[in-house]
Amino acid sequence: MGSSSALNILSGIIRLKVAALLLGPAGVGLIGLLQNLMSTASVAAGLGLDTAGTRQIAEKTPDMAAVGDMRRVLVFGSVLMAVLGGGIFWMLSDQFAHLFLAREMSVVNVRWLALGVAMTIVSMGQIAILNGLRRIKSLAVLKVSASIMASVLGIIALLVMGREGTILFVLSLPFSTMIIGMFLVSRLGWNNDPVPSLKHLLISWARFSCLGAKFMSGALVAIAGLLVVRSIVNRALGPDALGQFEAAWMISMTYIGFVLGAMATDYFPTLTSIITNKTEANTLVNEQTAVALYLVGPVLVLIMAFAPSAILLLYSTAFEQSAHILRLQVFGDLLKVISWPISFVILAAGYGKTYMLTEMFGVSVFAVFTWMMIPLYGIQGAGIGFIAMYAVYLPLVFMFGRCIIGYTPTRENKVRCCLLLSCLTAIYAISYFSESWCMIVGAVMTAYLAVDARRFLKQQTQEALD
Repeated sequence: MGSSSALNILSGIIRLKVAALLLGPAGVGLIGLLQNLMSTASVAAGLGLDTAGTRQIAEKTPDMAAVGDMRRVLVFGSVLMAVLGGGIFWMLSDQFAHLFLAREMSVVNVRWLALGVAMTIVSMGQIAILNGLRRIKSLAVLKVSASIMASVLGIIALLVMGREGTILFVLSLPFSTMIIGMFLVSRLGWNNDPVPSLKHLLISWARFSCLGAKFMSGALVAIAGLLVVRSIVNRALGPDALGQFEAAWMISMTYIGFVLGAMATDYFPTLTSIITNKTEANTLVNEQTAVALYLVGPVLVLIMAFAPSAILLLYSTAFEQSAHILRLQVFGDLLKVISWPISFVILAAGYGKTYMLTEMFGVSVFAVFTWMMIPLYGIQGAGIGFIAMYAVYLPLVFMFGRCIIGYTPTRENKVRCCLLLSCLTAIYAISYFSESWCMIVGAVMTAYLAVDARRFLKQQTQEALD
């Protein structure tokens, strides 16, 4: 899955690079806003379909008849929610356009996002089936193939139609994911059990939706909060500034998501299984924090030092303001990495509402601080808001971690956090005087941290073998 994730990221980078060159900051900002709006509606209408579906199918795997029944319920439910979710979005598109998009796009074009919502929800069911049956290879094929297909279709739309092709660019990914997902799921075949009645499907889906809604709330809070922040930036500073924010945000979320997403696959199930043993849970959280800091540390320092070069490479010279936002977001990313392993303690202990309220509070801080700082610092206010979010979120999850498992960070992790914070602060300060010296010092620090990370990982591997 690591190589498929890398190919997926590479394809996404090429897609955005072309969009940046053809549409400029305003176009990239609009794409991010449309994708965010479509994703928020999909998550809300999907009712946790992907997460709950994966869990239900995985639990019933030994009983193939039960798996077949759950697959039918998922297919029925995903199509039902796709029709309802897409229909509701279509009817409310006028309000969405005026609330979030201001003057950037006509209501008629926004309505086409309803198709994206419907296709995304159908894809959720397909992914849940493949994930629940542990078809890892099929999931990797889906991820890479859909990304490449979407890149080709999206780039063609922009080349042929220009700015008018933006909506097709946004719809290309959910369309590609749905088409390839349908093909892969159809290859699984069906058992010979009779097709269940409509009443059975409706009752099963109602029970399933109640379970999925619990998983959906946390994700919905985070993605809806980001939509509010994007809307604030767009209304206060305009589409060009939104594009600058979008460029920095995509880089920040890509490298952090790649590392933390790969680690979460094994970490969460393991933590859940030992959460009642406070000593073991505390040890695991500290180990995961150490791995995250050692892995992400060199990348954080590298991005901080070479932010202008990264923006130029991945976007264009029109996005030079994004470098300032990106550097501020790197500080927030460090706090995010520290809080990430601790936040899973809340979920593993089964405190779903507490987790949702914590996420909601953090995102609210992000939105409020962005709104307050933009009049004072311009687009950099969004970066300050991001730092503020995790500056509040980290102590909050630390407090819950201490209450649930008696979490206490190790001395090594404390030292590592201070070292990374010092490196980032020094590079940020140097960047105000000389970009050349900023890159030289950053390169030296990155090399040191990379060698140290290699030593740490080699030591961890040796201990695991022993």
